[in-house]
Amino acid sequence: MINIGGNILIKKSLDKLINLSFYNNPSFFLRKLIFDSGLFTLEELEESSITGKRTIESPAETRKSLDPTKFHVLKEYNFKLCGLLPNTTEMMKSEATIKCICTDARKKTAG
Repeated sequence: MINIGGNILIKKSLDKLINLSFYNNPSFFLRKLIFDSGLFTLEELEESSITGKRTIESPAETRKSLDPTKFHVLKEYNFKLCGLLPNTTEMMKSEATIKCICTDARKKTAG
C-alpha cells in the first residue's frame, strides 16, 4: 500500500497500473482511482455528487457530497502525477469531466 496523502492508502499495484495506462489522460486516471481504489463504493458514488449541490439536471434533488477529504486527496494526487498546472486548458478540461463521475456510477448500476 502507498500513502497518496492525508493517510489515504491505495494498493501499489493499482497505482502502478493506472500510472502506466492513464497518466497521459488525467480524467481517466482519476476515474480509475475513484472506481478501483475501494475508497468509495459504487453505491456511495451512485447516491452522491461531487459537491452535494443541486444540479441543472435535477434541481429538486440534492445528493450528499462525496467525502471531500478523500476526493480532494485523490484529485490532487491525480493532478500532481499527470503534471496538471492551475489555470491551464488541461486543468479546466479535467475539472469539467470530473463532475460527471457520480453520474457515471449511476449509469453503471442502471446498465
